Amino acid sequence: MLKNNKSIEKKFIDDNKVFYFVFTGNEKKENIDYDKLDKLIEQCFEKIKSCDDMIRNVAWLRTIFNDFDESYLEIHFFRGENKKIVVYIDKQLCLYEEVKKDNKFIYKIGKELKLYNSDTKDSNILSMLSRRIDQIKALKDVTMLKLSDSERLLCEIYYLFYGENPDLCSSDISIKMQMMLLILEEFNLSFDYVFTKQGRQIPVCYEVANFVKKMKPLGKVRVKLTLPPKKRELIKEIGNKINNYISESDNQVEELIRIGTSLYDSHFGQYDENKDKIIGLIKTSKIV
Repeated sequence: MLKNNKSIEKKFIDDNKVFYFVFTGNEKKENIDYDKLDKLIEQCFEKIKSCDDMIRNVAWLRTIFNDFDESYLEIHFFRGENKKIVVYIDKQLCLYEEVKKDNKFIYKIGKELKLYNSDTKDSNILSMLSRRIDQIKALKDVTMLKLSDSERLLCEIYYLFYGENPDLCSSDISIKMQMMLLILEEFNLSFDYVFTKQGRQIPVCYEVANFVKKMKPLGKVRVKLTLPPKKRELIKEIGNKINNYISESDNQVEELIRIGTSLYDSHFGQYDENKDKIIGLIKTSKIV
């Protein structure tokens, strides 16, 4: 059994916001790629404005450090005078502290639960205390991220369509997944994802966008094939035709967006002559 204990700490600063963590644990496998690990951390926490969500922070870090047996985890988030702190020892929540304006809340396991509040109204104090207790309960139960069956299926479709495992940290992964689904719908392959424009130039599926945003720490996902062989081959063939078509473009993602948007708009009679050409070209490649 490996006993190589590692301690990793990082600090991110953006204007008046600071995000800082310390993680300690034993390696569970050999030859961990620390450069890759460091890159994943940077990609996940580079936008620290949303790092005030401690439940998300704990889930993300436990996912990133899945190859370690966690013994200590400490996370700080500061925004001006406001702050949040959590500390875990052997995965057990030992401290949660939150300071916001004139309010201060402290939870220490087995020792104290304190709320300092300048508001003298009992109803406000009770409401605040109730929210903090719910937060503590949630923080006690945080685990690493895991894909649902529908999310695994989406990753499998991506793998078949693009011929590569999906990297949820990739900057264009969300738009590639969404355009892929729009294209497959045109070939009578619908997977029950809803798209909308709502004044946007590009159709969006919020379910896919939120999935990628939430699951970012998983990085590159290994795909297990579960679809029937005939459907796999169909998705592969469609993907090959589309990828070959956009391969000559200087910006393949932009071309993919143009195709997906054209197909979406075609259902509302809003496409122009150029879009007609794209749709016609794709439809002549249809194999279903």
